[in-house]
Amino acid sequence: MRFKKYILYFFLIPIILITPPSIFIEILAREMPNVYRDKNLAIINNERQYKALILGSSHAYYGINPDLFSMPVLNAANVSQDLKYDHFLLSKAIENKVDLQYVILSMSVFTPFNDLDNGIESWRKYNYRHWFDFNPLSITDYFDPSYHSVFFASPSKPGLAKRIIQYAMKGPIESAWSQDGWGLDYNFSSSAENIYSKGKTAAARHQSHTFNKNNIQMNINYLKQIASLCSKNNIKLLIVTTPTYITYRSNLESERLNTMTSIISQISQDNNIKYINFLDDDRFELTDYADADHLNHQGAQKLSKIIDNLITSRVGMWRGSLRPGLSVSAPFVWRCLSSQAVAPFPHPAHRTGRADFPHPALGQDIMPSPTAGYGFGLANGSVPVVYGGTDPGSATTLSPEPYVSRITTGAAVG
Repeated sequence: MRFKKYILYFFLIPIILITPPSIFIEILAREMPNVYRDKNLAIINNERQYKALILGSSHAYYGINPDLFSMPVLNAANVSQDLKYDHFLLSKAIENKVDLQYVILSMSVFTPFNDLDNGIESWRKYNYRHWFDFNPLSITDYFDPSYHSVFFASPSKPGLAKRIIQYAMKGPIESAWSQDGWGLDYNFSSSAENIYSKGKTAAARHQSHTFNKNNIQMNINYLKQIASLCSKNNIKLLIVTTPTYITYRSNLESERLNTMTSIISQISQDNNIKYINFLDDDRFELTDYADADHLNHQGAQKLSKIIDNLITSRVGMWRGSLRPGLSVSAPFVWRCLSSQAVAPFPHPAHRTGRADFPHPALGQDIMPSPTAGYGFGLANGSVPVVYGGTDPGSATTLSPEPYVSRITTGAAVG
């Protein structure tokens, strides 16, 4: 049956794509502002002379504002982006001679389990083919019409058709992202009622059918490749886990949280990697969140300034210690993961009975530490309180299209 489907595609695709209406629709769909296309052009042209690259999923896309850094930074994160595409975009930047000094990689509780191509948002993989020239993974992909047509790839063809008509009739459309790739949609604060009601739902969704433990080794390999690329090109790699509100993080399973930090610990044993975990940093309040697992503009401003201060301060993170002169307000702390075991999270994560999760792909010696302490000893001998964290990969109420959210009569923005 599947073979017959591909045979049908083989004969129908050329006919469908060459009809005048289809050609017209496809041309307009490709001309409309598109966040993936803009990021691809930013990498290829590098007119801004980027020194840092932000990678990750929606938490980085909405939560880290490159405009607030003291160096040119491109936010190349995208909704539900997994480590495979993080690695691809980093490779593309290096191949295009982008002189990167830093890579900021957002790691999420779902990251070790995520495979975008085979998940519930697999339609997003076509964006990387259309706009970043990512090659299909198998010969059968060439018979998939979504790989050849932007319109076919859309999960909401009526919605895209409506936007195409609006674009054709009203002209330029205002982008929903900044010049350097930061998502602008979350410029609001949710009510306490909304965050409380949706936090548990979002946590459950991010830990259900979306994730597959069989993907752990695959993602470990991609993370190793990212670390290797950074090392070979003298790029400093900073892994971050962005803040989430208590109604989300308190419903996360310890098993998944510890799996994430165990993987980071394993990778950091042989690579010069730093990890900052912002899970319950109490500087982030209710008004800093657009929903229980995404920062709004105010929260993104806080987080971005903290990260910029860390990587650009004379007190460099990569010197092995956090020194008193570093201007970071309490109670923020950072983790330099080494060969030490990863400590468990200090928040009341949901217990499943398998919290230590010694997955074979990680090795038995990378289990979370059973000790009572939560901190790592720094070079000066102090043991700070450590903040754990997670970053869900997909937004709760995002538009299913990578295009636009606003239409204007003036010049296009971004």
